[in-house]
Amino acid sequence: PGKQYIKQAIEKHMDIVAISKGALVTNWREINEAAKIANVRIRYSGATAAALPTLDIGQFSLAGCHIEKIEGILNGTTNYILSKMNEEDITFEEALKEAQSKGIAETNPTLDVSGSDSACKL
Repeated sequence: PGKQYIKQAIEKHMDIVAISKGALVTNWREINEAAKIANVRIRYSGATAAALPTLDIGQFSLAGCHIEKIEGILNGTTNYILSKMNEEDITFEEALKEAQSKGIAETNPTLDVSGSDSACKL
């Protein structure tokens, strides 16, 4: 429903503040084009990095700087699983079950373990 809400707001010439990345990532070209035509601004820093102002820092505070690389943990679930596999020499399945039992991984972890969640963040 996020895409539909965003499109309705754009049609009413309302600026967009998104706190969820899903609709933006999967429909960015369409949403961005509609926003340009309607002269509407899209803000989405709240949808990134646990709502830390990382995009604002990059866009405004580091404007003109040459960024050579970005490092970070893009997905807590896969970070936990890979750390457990490395540190305790356990299988992926064992680490995933442990992550799920602790509430770190979703019941359906597909987006996290397939890399889709991390790709959306980049």
